[in-house]
Amino acid sequence: MSKLCVDARVRSLASYHSMPMKVETVDILVEKAHFEPQVAVTVAQAMDVAMEEKMRDRQLVTVTQLAEAKVLTRLERLGSELRAELEIAVTSIRAELESTATAIRAELGLTATAIRAEIASTAAAIRAELRAEIQAAAAKTTSDLLRHMYTAMAAQMALLLGIAYFFSLHVK
Repeated sequence: MSKLCVDARVRSLASYHSMPMKVETVDILVEKAHFEPQVAVTVAQAMDVAMEEKMRDRQLVTVTQLAEAKVLTRLERLGSELRAELEIAVTSIRAELESTATAIRAELGLTATAIRAEIASTAAAIRAELRAEIQAAAAKTTSDLLRHMYTAMAAQMALLLGIAYFFSLHVK
């Protein structure tokens, strides 16, 4: 059917009804959906009624709002994915830190044990050195004391012998 013929039929049918409708809507229904003109007019009127009710009840969703909703949905999904990835990364880092801390504690324990052993062996060596030095000093002191003691005893003997000689010569 030609467009002029459909337009004429729609106008004639539309004149019977008081409700406004778009000619393009009826044209699409007749040409593409192969509806009879009266059926197309009825469907178009039903669509107009539905659209008017929608307009009264709520706002129509625009392409911009759909795009914004898609963007928001995508952002929410990306945020959830990012949160999940961050949780995995944080868990991984925590595990790595815990294993590193455990390794460091073990290493510090071994190092502390080695340092204690080294300190103990160094202290034992120092004690042995000190004992040897003290014994050497004591031996030297002992020998010096003995020499001084024997010298003092010899001097005392000499003095006593001198006194005895003096009395034996002068006291008769």
